[in-house]
Amino acid sequence: MTAGKTHLMRWMRLYAGGYDLSGDARTFGTLLNNYVDVDLTGWSDAAKNYLAGGGRATGLQGFQALANDTAARAFAVLKEPDQQIPVSLLFGGAAEPTYTDPAYLLGAVQMSAPMGWDGGAAALTADFMPDAREEDANSGNPWGVVLYPATSIAVTTNGTVVDNLAASTIGAHANLHITATASGVWSLLIQASTTGAFGGEETTLLTFTPNGSAVTAEHISVAGTIPRYTRFRAVRTSGTTTFLATLARN
Repeated sequence: MTAGKTHLMRWMRLYAGGYDLSGDARTFGTLLNNYVDVDLTGWSDAAKNYLAGGGRATGLQGFQALANDTAARAFAVLKEPDQQIPVSLLFGGAAEPTYTDPAYLLGAVQMSAPMGWDGGAAALTADFMPDAREEDANSGNPWGVVLYPATSIAVTTNGTVVDNLAASTIGAHANLHITATASGVWSLLIQASTTGAFGGEETTLLTFTPNGSAVTAEHISVAGTIPRYTRFRAVRTSGTTTFLATLARN
């Protein structure tokens, strides 16, 4: 991101559920990624000695968007809090986000939807926090990469191979966003390879449930070893569909 660090806001892209809300975005707040202390108020010294440290805090706070009430735009999508809505925030640096660019991803629940006025414009502010119904022990690290940038495709497609520099051993999680479709029927998966060849030695790391037939999103996770190289693969049966995928390893 260094070369384009002064243009991050311009090239940020936010996907909430099956919708690209980037065009309505005004500003972003905080991307949480820290450990929190355990509240020890009232505990005896003996009990404190047996307590582990606090949990990891993640979440996207203070996403402000124009209150655009057009179908599939910010107000229409975010007006109701307490909804399961996988979120991926992409950082393009100096251009549209593409393969290996940083991504912050959550299997989220929307926690707020207050609206006010900012500079004369009606603006809606939303917070997204980890959803216990979607996230698990393999969803700890929110920082990952763009595995497949938002692209409309009409043929079986393999994404660019992403080199994660080394294997990891404690799982990963991923978001799939389907933002448009025309009679799409697909098999959608993330593959992994120890060599990067993807010549038959690759394995299927994750398989998404959505088949491309509807605008939607999904957050899924996997335990265990994650090989060094990964890629997104979309196997077509019919139709034209726009996909976006992000992946974070722990």
